[in-house]
This record gives sequence, C-alpha cells and structure tokens, in this order.
Amino acid sequence: MDAKRLVPVLQILGGQVVEPAGAAGPRGLGHPAEWARRLELEGADGVLFQELDGPGRPSGPARAGWVREVAGALFIPFALEPGPIGWEDLEAVLAAGADRVFLPGGAAAEALVAAAAARFGRSRVGVAATLRQAGDRWRVAQGPDAMAWMAEMEQLGAGEILLRTGIPGAFPVPVCRGAAQLALALLVEGSGDPAQAAELLLEGADALAFPAREAGLAALKSALGGHGLTLRN
Repeated sequence: MDAKRLVPVLQILGGQVVEPAGAAGPRGLGHPAEWARRLELEGADGVLFQELDGPGRPSGPARAGWVREVAGALFIPFALEPGPIGWEDLEAVLAAGADRVFLPGGAAAEALVAAAAARFGRSRVGVAATLRQAGDRWRVAQGPDAMAWMAEMEQLGAGEILLRTGIPGAFPVPVCRGAAQLALALLVEGSGDPAQAAELLLEGADALAFPAREAGLAALKSALGGHGLTLRN
C-alpha cells in the first residue's frame, strides 16, 4: 500500500486565515505562511488553502503575494482551491510557488484544465467537485456520474481530484474504490474523524483533507497507525 497523506485545510479570506464565525462573519486568525509553517512542524504532509467567496476575496496580485510568502516558508507541498479563476491568475499563482491549483469542476473549467495540464504538467493541476447521491449512484454537483467524470478529468490531464460531499461524516466508499483504478490521485475532504479517515484511506483514497483546527495531527496519525495504514511521515 502506498503511503497516505494527511493534508490540513486552511480557509482564506482577504489574504488571511479565517475561521467562520456565524452571522458576525469570518474571524481572522493570522497570516497563511505562519499557519502553514506551524502545520508543517506538526507533521502535515501538505496544506490546502481554500479561498472563501466574499468582499474580502483578493485580487490576482494580492493572492500571488501571499502564495509567494507561503512558498518561501514551506518545504512540504501546498495547493490552492481558489474557486473560479482565469488563465492569467492561474499562471501567477503557479509562478508564485503553489505546487497545485484545484480548479472548480464543471463544463466551463474543462478547457482550462486541459490547457493548464499541457502548459504546467499534470502534477500541478487538480479539479475539485462536490458529490451528490442520486438513488444508488453518486454524481458530481454539476450532474455527471462521479466515476465517469473522474475518468474524463484524468483524460483532460488532471493529476489529482478533490472530492467532498458537503455532508459531515458521509462519503461514498465505492467512489474511493473506483478512483483507485485511475492514474490520478484522490484527495477526499473529511472531518478528521479517525474512523472515517481510516475507512476512506483503506478503501482507495490517497490523501485526506480535513479542517486544520478540528484534529491534532499527532493524534490523528497515531490513530491511523493503529489501522495498519502507512503514512507519509
């Protein structure tokens, strides 16, 4: 079994790490580079930054600025899920040092996925999507069957798929098993619960993404080691 990765997630708004705080709005927690370095020292195998929609969403140059600072602070890889993004901003983020950018799944992004993979290489291009259950099948939110969609993204050149369900504690294990048959990597977004994480990783997910503040990395790694999983560090 290949070594599995644990990837804490940090949410970003206005170039700062934030923690959603109900109706009062997100609460700022500090600079992305400082948080990412802290997670690296705790044993993270990578960091995923997710940009939140809102008036604090950065311009392309501002985004590239904090990405460059993160790249200068880290030895582990990090990825960015920016939401809708154009070609120039994608180039700027990758040039600033991001190891991978997860583009939003959907017909509008397909041409960008293919072009980015051809220009920057498969390893630097990912696609993110939310799954929905339809009867006994799972589909991405945009409509296609999940397995067919992942195979299409592989053909377009995506190197990794980021999947979530939006339902705490729920993820379709059959999708993990199916993804294991593809050449791309599967990053599953979960809660950080050790039992759920172990099941997803044992059934074919290559990595687990989970909220950075919900579970200590050391405790999670220790729990997963008890399930016979080989972890990256």
